[in-house]
Amino acid sequence: MNNKVIPFRVDSVALLIAFLLLAGGSILGCGESSPTPPTLQSITADPSEFVRNGSQTIRVEVDYMEGSNSVEEVHFEFIDPDEAPLEIIVNSSSIRPGEEGAGVASAELRISPQRNGAYTLRATAEDENGLQSASISTTIDVDGPEVLEVTTDGNTLGSPSSAIVVTATVRGASAGDAIVSGEVAQQSEQLAEFEKDSELVWKATVRSVDFTGYSGEEGGKVYPIATIRFFDSQGRRAEASVELAYQCSYFADAPCDGTCANLEFGDDHCGTCGVQCTGTSNINWTGENSDLNDRNLRCGDYGCQNDFTIREMPAADQPQSCDEFCATIDHDQGTVVCGPNDHLNYLSGAVNRCENTGAQFYPISEHKEVGCSETIDELLHRFDVDVEHYWWLACCCSLQVGQ
Repeated sequence: MNNKVIPFRVDSVALLIAFLLLAGGSILGCGESSPTPPTLQSITADPSEFVRNGSQTIRVEVDYMEGSNSVEEVHFEFIDPDEAPLEIIVNSSSIRPGEEGAGVASAELRISPQRNGAYTLRATAEDENGLQSASISTTIDVDGPEVLEVTTDGNTLGSPSSAIVVTATVRGASAGDAIVSGEVAQQSEQLAEFEKDSELVWKATVRSVDFTGYSGEEGGKVYPIATIRFFDSQGRRAEASVELAYQCSYFADAPCDGTCANLEFGDDHCGTCGVQCTGTSNINWTGENSDLNDRNLRCGDYGCQNDFTIREMPAADQPQSCDEFCATIDHDQGTVVCGPNDHLNYLSGAVNRCENTGAQFYPISEHKEVGCSETIDELLHRFDVDVEHYWWLACCCSLQVGQ
């Protein structure tokens, strides 16, 4: 009996496909998978409904499930009814990881809805590698009366008869929720009550305002902020803010943190609000003919200063001006300059005034008021005086404290 061999042909294409399938499965099985982002599962806001009355605080909790990495932060957006993003302030926030990748993110947010309607609070989680989740959102309904517009008549407070008329346009949440009262206030102090002028318009006359915390320049204005409040028949309120211009009644006075101060002569506000000018000062000068005993500081032309006069300096043979001379006087409290000031007369002790200049030239027995920048040589020529007849050049120096 003959044995027959039956040939078995394997299709080369089939072998190649099988090999590729096996190899591909092996490669896929051994490779690393792509990182997965976190997942947000629910979001709750408390309160989810409130009356529009200015800035609001809400508490939010978001349940999440970690992906490949830990959740690092949760971002929030506050969207108005027209899909426009509004400012949101995060007062506090925390991430509390739980078991098996679950966790809770909580935050206290400050929001300021501008009008009634349905607002959207949207949250997105981000892990430690910056991979973000899909967002999740909830709706916050805002209702209540609305202040549509606030204006003033442009007047300025400060004089006894001054007043500012504030006009507000207000509407209720619905036809049955009438506005019943309104006020202009700062903190808990009422400045004025509103009276109804027409269907939506209310007016209040403000005659005083507290400008503590506001400071301005001499003769300048400050604009302290007051709060507008309106209440409807259900006790709900709406708020807005308004700036009330204030100017101290005398031109030399400046508004300084709630009080009107004279910046030219005031000890508590000298030159600038809040700069005190009190106490005494000694001048580091050892030369003769000078009135440099302890003298009270005063608020004057140069701000907080100590005025004094140096006699017989500079000497006749030194071509030096009072500008240059005063600058050489050392003092650790400020800068010494030449200029108009009160000074004690060296001979009589009487108080003199260098009213127009900071120097006095004494040829023979009469004195001339001269400029701080003029040297002795220039003065001798200008007044046609010989050196032998020159008595002294009195330099009116002034200490500018803190400069």
